[in-house]
Amino acid sequence: MVRVYEPIVSATPEEIVAEQRKEISRVGSVRRIPGLKLYEYDLTTGEIREADVQTEATLKLDGPVGRTGKVDAKELCLYVQALNRENAARKFRDMIRRKSVQNKILRKF
Repeated sequence: MVRVYEPIVSATPEEIVAEQRKEISRVGSVRRIPGLKLYEYDLTTGEIREADVQTEATLKLDGPVGRTGKVDAKELCLYVQALNRENAARKFRDMIRRKSVQNKILRKF
């Protein structure tokens, strides 16, 4: 008999909580706009860089190849799709000026 689930016998409650925090949770989804790149803005360092996107291709029997992209969202980072770095900087500046993002940023610090 093959065991699919191995119970954790010697783990303390602190170890179990630490393992649960390591899991990546889904933050949200965005439809990719052709021709644009995904940029991330780190609020602590103020650095803008291209986000690392892992893409997967799935072959369907009745249709075209489907592609999905996944990004590991980092804490204290904002994400936006833009044509180039300067355009991304403008979008981040406008995003930070809005009240909802300012409140969200202040709660994290």
